[in-house]
Amino acid sequence: MTPPAPNFDPLKFDFDKDPARVADTAKLNDATGTYLASFAAHGGKLLLFQGLSDPVFSANDLVRWYKQVVEVTGGGDLEATRRFVRIFIIPGMTHCGEGQAFDDFDPLAAIEGWINQDKAPDSLAAGSKAFPGKHQPICAYPTQAAYDGKGNPDEIASYSCRG
Repeated sequence: MTPPAPNFDPLKFDFDKDPARVADTAKLNDATGTYLASFAAHGGKLLLFQGLSDPVFSANDLVRWYKQVVEVTGGGDLEATRRFVRIFIIPGMTHCGEGQAFDDFDPLAAIEGWINQDKAPDSLAAGSKAFPGKHQPICAYPTQAAYDGKGNPDEIASYSCRG
């Protein structure tokens, strides 16, 4: 690996010459890596969420990445992969929240519960400014929230995660 020149100025990055200089560290730094065995072996937990209506990044890319993690790190076993990484796709949510979505949820509490009590999140309780007074679960991929057909449709207890 070639270290960057001591006088390297990122504001003068040369796209014709400099990419080769950073390629050596790409496997360590890129967010596209799917080999997470060391992370998992050391007890790492990863919780990601993505808005389905994000105009900047496609939720399909995150799902494709996750499927690669299942193959590369989980040996094709979704349940083995779900022991250390979960993704949540939020219908209607745009980039970093907002939109016609249940975008008021607490992923930090979910990951704290996963790490501290070994309670992996199957869903995140969510509310919404777009739908005042209504609450639904955001379900861990590949499941989705479905109304059970009974109870108040504005309450989380009336929904279950189905895949």
